[in-house]
Amino acid sequence: MTENEKKIFLEWEFILRNLSDFVQIAKINGIKFEVRTNEQSGHHRPHLHVSTSSASMSVAIDDGEILACTGKISPAQKKMAKE
Repeated sequence: MTENEKKIFLEWEFILRNLSDFVQIAKINGIKFEVRTNEQSGHHRPHLHVSTSSASMSVAIDDGEILACTGKISPAQKKMAKE
């Protein structure tokens, strides 16, 4: 993710925090991307929630680190989520 893309995500997170508890921002090839702004997850880092029909992950916006993962996700889907 480029620095500009990170900046845009952080700006949207700030805007959305005041509108809703979560917003689906994209669905690509069966992968759903959400921002949850009022969450008590303990991650303490800006992150996206990424889910498929069989798995869910929390992915850090700044560096793509997988903060949490449940279920089975294919390597190709994991790579797409981190990008």
